[in-house]
Amino acid sequence: MTTTTTTTTTTTLTYEKPQDVALTSHSVMALSLEETGYSNLSKSVDRAANVDTMIHPEEDEEEEQQQHRLNRLELEHAYLAEQNTHLTKELSFARCTISALRNITTQKEESLQATRQELDRAYFRIKMLGMTLMRQEQQLQQQQQAWMEMIQQQQQQQSYDDEEAGHLSHRSLTTAAAHQHIEALLQRRAGKEQQQQQQRRHLDHQEQLTPPESPRRVDEQGQGLDEY
Repeated sequence: MTTTTTTTTTTTLTYEKPQDVALTSHSVMALSLEETGYSNLSKSVDRAANVDTMIHPEEDEEEEQQQHRLNRLELEHAYLAEQNTHLTKELSFARCTISALRNITTQKEESLQATRQELDRAYFRIKMLGMTLMRQEQQLQQQQQAWMEMIQQQQQQQSYDDEEAGHLSHRSLTTAAAHQHIEALLQRRAGKEQQQQQQRRHLDHQEQLTPPESPRRVDEQGQGLDEY
């Protein structure tokens, strides 16, 4: 009885990034080639075992089938383990990608919210500025209207003052003429009184120099002075 031992090799795949899918495909192809080599080797073993089959055909065939199944199961197990590792890493990368996209989306939403708030504040400031400018414009219009009314009142007052000044100047001229007339009358009266005093003094002086006259003559002289 001849025992044939078949040695199988397994290839371990390494996965660093999602871009290594090509490497995985290459590994799968390598496994396929190994499986093909195993098939060729199996054929060689079969040919060698055919010699022993003539001696112990049933035992050798059963042992060969078991060994073949075992080798195939080992290959399938290695391939599935490699695929599981690959899928696990892809799932981990997908989770990282989803988390990164979620963070980016959150940041974008926060930035958008901040931009909206800034726009709202800017709109509010512009609105308040517009209201302030409107109030200032109304105040300026009111001030301008008040100034126009004040100028009109000043013009009216000035025209009234000019008219009043004309009347006053006319009155002053009339009053000056009246004062001059009164002064002339007063001067005339003062002159008459002065003449009367001089005449009285002269008469008194004459009375002192001359003897007393009759009462009739004194009365006549007094009447004459009164008439004068």
